Amino acid sequence: MSAGPIVNPETSALPPPEESRREGSQRPSNWTSGSIGWGLMGLFVIYPLSIMPAYVTMLMLMRRGIDLYAPYRIFYWPIIWLLDNVALLRRLNDLIEPVLRGLVK
Repeated sequence: MSAGPIVNPETSALPPPEESRREGSQRPSNWTSGSIGWGLMGLFVIYPLSIMPAYVTMLMLMRRGIDLYAPYRIFYWPIIWLLDNVALLRRLNDLIEPVLRGLVK
């Protein structure tokens, strides 16, 4: 029997991936965390703000005889519900809507 170190076959000689990364690297470990971040930004920032140009476009089309109000209400129903039922957002909508209607005149 030799006095050498005992090697466990279950452990590998390579360090785990967390230890092998550089200290200065702040990149996520996989692409899903970045995708989730962009998805949340789209859901909570881009989608609500897209209602304004959509509203102006809908008003312009209504002036030309194309009525897209029903699809507009269906697509933006969560935002429209918030604008109707949350006091702060309702007041903000009361300020912004006349300006948007003025763009179409």
